[in-house]
Amino acid sequence: MILYNFCELVTSHAVVKTSKNTKHVYKINFATAVNICRAYLKHGGDETETMLLIQKYLTPVKYNRKYPIHLSPKRNRDFMYRVA
Repeated sequence: MILYNFCELVTSHAVVKTSKNTKHVYKINFATAVNICRAYLKHGGDETETMLLIQKYLTPVKYNRKYPIHLSPKRNRDFMYRVA
């Protein structure tokens, strides 16, 4: 939980630089940012270098997708066979 809060704080201060002729709006890839923050807390290092590394990994935000993602619920896995 502490790592999540730390990473949320760091990514909220990161600046996403884009030019005017880009196709999508971009956001920071949070999964990669968590790994970078974990490595920073574990090994230390330069803060500005860590922020630049977090700003480097971006993902596009795609609104009005032509083919939306449909999530289906997965069935429950029963482990009763192990009891017998």
